[in-house]
Amino acid sequence: MPSLISTNGINKAFGPVRALSGVTLDVPRGATGLLGPNGAGKSTLIRALVGLVKPDSGTGRVLGLDIASRGVEIRRRIGYMPEHECLIGELSAVEMVAYAGQVSGMTRKAALQRAHEVLHFVGMGDERYREVGTYSTGMKQKVNLAQALVHDPELLLLDEPTNGLDPRGRREMLDLLRFLARDAGKSVLLSSHILPDVEHVCDHVVVLAGGEVLLQGDMRSQLRGEPGVMNVRAKGDIEAFASGLATRGYSVDAADPYMLRVVTGGPETGSSDTGGWEETMTCDIMAAAAASGVQVRYASASVMHLEDLFMEIVQRGGGEEVGR
Repeated sequence: MPSLISTNGINKAFGPVRALSGVTLDVPRGATGLLGPNGAGKSTLIRALVGLVKPDSGTGRVLGLDIASRGVEIRRRIGYMPEHECLIGELSAVEMVAYAGQVSGMTRKAALQRAHEVLHFVGMGDERYREVGTYSTGMKQKVNLAQALVHDPELLLLDEPTNGLDPRGRREMLDLLRFLARDAGKSVLLSSHILPDVEHVCDHVVVLAGGEVLLQGDMRSQLRGEPGVMNVRAKGDIEAFASGLATRGYSVDAADPYMLRVVTGGPETGSSDTGGWEETMTCDIMAAAAASGVQVRYASASVMHLEDLFMEIVQRGGGEEVGR
């Protein structure tokens, strides 16, 4: 199956600043996170993909269309949610979203009908006749999403969609995006510097830093575990439990007030190709718990989170830190 987005060696500089450097991507269907620190080149890349920025060199295709010559057609077929607000404050939400539909080629009647539908979908049905300029940041972001959806695009390009949202608004936005990607059959390219946003929504990941692609691929295959490490939640005499584990060759650290990190450095744990070490550790943990009268409520092999992967990759590439 052809890639939804493919690029080969895209370069873009603004004066002395190199925004993109040899960017080569192969983005499949589904939900892909475009992850990187502020200033990594994410917004420049998205604008290049939709034909709003002309690369200095390199090639790219979106939905099989050349980004250099068919930008207008690409913009009609994708849904684009820009990083910065681009709403007309004097229009009502339904007028704003219908206008976006007409720009995408819909008739006014079809655009109005669809505007009502997508505003209900994003949770703005009761407020759709108010002027957009009176909305909160979270409400405006929902209208931004609605205008990207109004023409029922196959692909959504979303640039920092949770910018400026409070925790509740952020959760609502992410739940909508997750539904679109996993239940509504939409493909999503989600650009963000917030790691948990990408981890909540996406199945694939692209790491961009300093204008260069440092990593791309399936997220699950990238988020490898730590051989010889298990996270354990237990209730009872934790000191006796830790002592019992120590006599069996394990060290115990407190990962947080409620979770223990049990580690062994034995040679049998040197490879993650087999799960034998996990079975052995589990048996030892349960034996230590029984001997000390402790209840084990949870025990699982430690798995690298997206934040760990990102920091490892970006620090190796000389990038900067991103937000949580």
